[in-house]
Amino acid sequence: MGTSIKRQEVEATLLDAITNYGSQRHELSGSIVVSDLALDSLDLVELSLMVEERWGVELRARDMDALQTIGDIAELIVLRLK
Repeated sequence: MGTSIKRQEVEATLLDAITNYGSQRHELSGSIVVSDLALDSLDLVELSLMVEERWGVELRARDMDALQTIGDIAELIVLRLK
């Protein structure tokens, strides 16, 4: 994918994936706080695996602890792709 991927594209993909865990897409935005989503640790692992499969970016546990919003996660992915 290279550096041409945009944060908005990553964010949209993440938000679409989160709907698999019970959230409605229209209720989600990049500014939503991850802890407000009531995702359990297995959900976060599955989301991390999806990111790694899709973009080849590893999200470590300390990354997930430090990132507040879905937008933050998208930004980290884009930065690591550069």
